[in-house]
Amino acid sequence: MAEEEEKRANIEEQYVTFRSHEFKRNNREEGDKLVLVTRPLSVATEQFLSIRTSLDFIVEEDAVKVMVVTSCEQNSGKTLISANLAISFARGGKKTLIIDGDLRNPSLQRYFYCDRNRGLSSIGDISQLKDNIFETEQENLYILPAGSININPADYFKSSKMKEIFNELRMHFDIIIVDTPPLLAVSDASVVSNYADGIIVVFRSGKTKLKNAKKTLRILEQSPTPVIGSILNDTNEFRDDYYYNYNYTKSF
Repeated sequence: MAEEEEKRANIEEQYVTFRSHEFKRNNREEGDKLVLVTRPLSVATEQFLSIRTSLDFIVEEDAVKVMVVTSCEQNSGKTLISANLAISFARGGKKTLIIDGDLRNPSLQRYFYCDRNRGLSSIGDISQLKDNIFETEQENLYILPAGSININPADYFKSSKMKEIFNELRMHFDIIIVDTPPLLAVSDASVVSNYADGIIVVFRSGKTKLKNAKKTLRILEQSPTPVIGSILNDTNEFRDDYYYNYNYTKSF
């Protein structure tokens, strides 16, 4: 036990050099949507806790550590879902890292304060990884933003550097959640999924078209990384702004 605590202390010292001071809870349009922080007794919070419980089973049974979150199209709510899931895992005692893998349209800064000049695209070599990870005010939760360097995301995600980055992060975090672009828009999510253990697909009630959902699932069937679940967002079933329904699956 003492050895494990010492190991975690070393990780803390090595991998956290900047602090993302607080959640953006003062922005009602964005920060307040981190429901686990702002509305801990809401229906939406209960749904996220339920989703995490389902995922906990998969994490333990199938040794899932890295999860890619994607969707069919834009405005599905995948970034917000990624952020709330990350908070949920962190509160459950897992050392959690959330990565903004949408280098074309970074969105995690809507919910977390961090230096936009640092992040995934700013890592020149593996020694710079520690300088681009931020600690949040939530215990056990860290963020690797997208960064601001203008690069070709597809080429960057296919590089040997990216494989090295994920291999290094695996050694220091219990759970890694990667928010990626919509699958039908660009190929980034498919490429990043090669470094992951599971994929979560977000659909939005009343917005996601059936033909797009089917096309997304056909694409994912070709991926070597299994789909471990899908989340139906914004069903509004209990009129609590957002309602999330999780479906556990190992294959389609």
